[in-house]
Amino acid sequence: MDKIENSWFRNYKNTENDTANTYNMTPQEITDNINTKGSSIYEDSIIKGFLKYTNFTGFLLTRVIKELEGVSLEDFKNRTGGSQFLSMEPTEYGTAETKAIHLDLVFEYDHQDVLRLRVDMEPQSSQKAFSIKNEKSYSLIARAMYYAGVLLATELQPEEEYYNIRKVYSIWICYKRPVPGVDEPIIRYSMKPEKEYYYNTLKNGKRETIYSNRHKFDDGDLISVILISVPAIEEVVKNPHKYINGNGNVKFADTYNFDTLLELYKLLSDKVSTKERKVFLEEKHIEERGDRSMDFFEQAVMEAEKAKEDAKLAKEDARLAKEDARLAKEDARLAKEKARTDAKILERFTEVLSIVKLVYKKMEKGKTYNVIKEELELEDENFLEDIITIIKENPGCSPKELSAIYLDKV
Repeated sequence: MDKIENSWFRNYKNTENDTANTYNMTPQEITDNINTKGSSIYEDSIIKGFLKYTNFTGFLLTRVIKELEGVSLEDFKNRTGGSQFLSMEPTEYGTAETKAIHLDLVFEYDHQDVLRLRVDMEPQSSQKAFSIKNEKSYSLIARAMYYAGVLLATELQPEEEYYNIRKVYSIWICYKRPVPGVDEPIIRYSMKPEKEYYYNTLKNGKRETIYSNRHKFDDGDLISVILISVPAIEEVVKNPHKYINGNGNVKFADTYNFDTLLELYKLLSDKVSTKERKVFLEEKHIEERGDRSMDFFEQAVMEAEKAKEDAKLAKEDARLAKEDARLAKEDARLAKEKARTDAKILERFTEVLSIVKLVYKKMEKGKTYNVIKEELELEDENFLEDIITIIKENPGCSPKELSAIYLDKV
């Protein structure tokens, strides 16, 4: 479908803030960009690069979209333009009176009169979540439904009639749980009748009731939102014994085939090594052996994994530096405390020494305790008694030595 030329549509233009944008860049430029910026495997540029590869997205969507179950990768490619890469460009929609939104990757699936879909892929390497404590927070589901509504409202060209409406899918690949507290691997929303309505028809002259929506669009099934929770898929694959039943299925609110979740895991999870993912892509014919068309993505993955490891080491270095700084601060505090204590000890020693010298001289002159007490006018009588006792018990010691003996005892 051609880009819509009306007030809703605006071409998306890259800005200097796009840290690793893969649009209109050669494979080598993408790799160089990742090397320079130290990007992560699931930054937008990397996963969007994978999604633009037709077989990659085809394999993913034939596992999550019910209408595409059983469709081969070859058929998917033929019905989405026949190219090795999907024609998907980031696009902004909005008017002066409405909020502008940025649709990441939009393409169409056209199987003549059998099935026509319009799909928007939204990888979420980081995302906000609703919080009851934050009045400005919102549910990702609300945002996804808004995107799907805009996707539907903007698909018809001015000359097109309503019979050309395509069902829209807004598909979100989430690297955090899309709905906090919900462990469902794949969360789905769609439009359905509130009740099952029926037709009264005539067959062989007799009225017959048919409980099905048999006419085109009668069921209203024109909007669908799918949230793929990568953390939930990783949890199932990590602990399959907790989730798999006797039929090899995984039971949540919905029922999933474990093998399908395992495929999604190998396709999307950063727990999968570069080598393991490469083998998987070849086994599933997503990337044919010897096909180098995705090499720059694989290189991006390896560079991102290295950047991730480097970031981990840098984080540990920063932690150790912070710990060293904390210990240095503590040493400085202790040194300061020691200096303060030493100063107090020196001050007290000087005070005691001055008294000891006076008492020592008076005792040499033969003065009695009462005379010395009266002459020195000391408030603490015990202090004077202790000093006199120490002088008597340690004959021959200097005033400094006597002062030290006193302070050691107290």
